[in-house]
This record gives sequence, C-alpha cells and structure tokens, in this order.
Amino acid sequence: MPDFEERQQLIREAHVQVKTDLDEVDRVMQWFEQFNQSPLPYELWMQGKLALMEGLTNVIRHAHKPLPPSTPIDLTVKLFSNQLEISIWDEGSPFDFEALLESVDRQFSHPLEREAHWGGVLMRKLREKHCWTIHYRCPANPATHRNCLFIQRVFS
Repeated sequence: MPDFEERQQLIREAHVQVKTDLDEVDRVMQWFEQFNQSPLPYELWMQGKLALMEGLTNVIRHAHKPLPPSTPIDLTVKLFSNQLEISIWDEGSPFDFEALLESVDRQFSHPLEREAHWGGVLMRKLREKHCWTIHYRCPANPATHRNCLFIQRVFS
C-alpha cells in the first residue's frame, strides 16, 4: 500500500478566471480537457466535468445575476494521484446549499417533473450515488464576498 505522500502526489493543477458570461462555459470545458488523463478514470473525469459545468452555470445564472458581466469567477482544479478537486469561487450572495439539496427531493417526487433546480439534483446524485464530496462555503466575514463550491472525488 502506498504511503500518504504517494497517495497525495499532485499530478496537475490549473487555475482560470472567467467573466460572468455563459459564453465562458465552453472555454472552461475546453480548459478542463487537460485533466482527462491518468490516473483519473474517464468516468470520474466526465462526472467532474458535468459538476464543473453545472456549478459554473449556476454561478453565472443565479449567484452573479445582479452583478456586472465583468465580475470574475475563479476556478481551480487539482488532480492528485488519488483524487480530483474542483473549486469555483464566486462573489454572489451566500445561500444555504444544503437546504437547496434537501428541498429538491421534497418538492419534486419524479425527476421529469422538474423545470428548475437540475443542478441541485445533479449535485445530490453525485454526492449520494457516486461518492463525491460537495460543499458550498460562504465567507465567515461577509465583507470578503467570496463563496466557494468545493467538489472532490477520491479514487483508487
């Protein structure tokens, strides 16, 4: 069994900053292609890509809706020898991510009835069915105005 340092070896890390514009989603998806590599299984890379796209789209459509298009969104992805980490930093108003996830299942008993909150459904499924760790952190000091959607998957 590898020791802790071997399991935590950083393979690749990248950061990109984009504007609050849905046209940036395609650029970010192309940027994320660099993480489609060993040791990350393809299925997990695809799940991460989907989570990244949904998280970024939600920031643009919801968190940054009242903000100017020049408002930056920072994305950081780290691929370790046994895990993938995605961080999406936004400047929107904080919200209760856990309450959103809980309300998604209560409000809609059948997935095809949903017209909204598909991102909540996706994040909940990734967390519960596919072992992803997903947290939305709001700043302890609201003056910093930076929230972070943190998405992580450990693999062997």
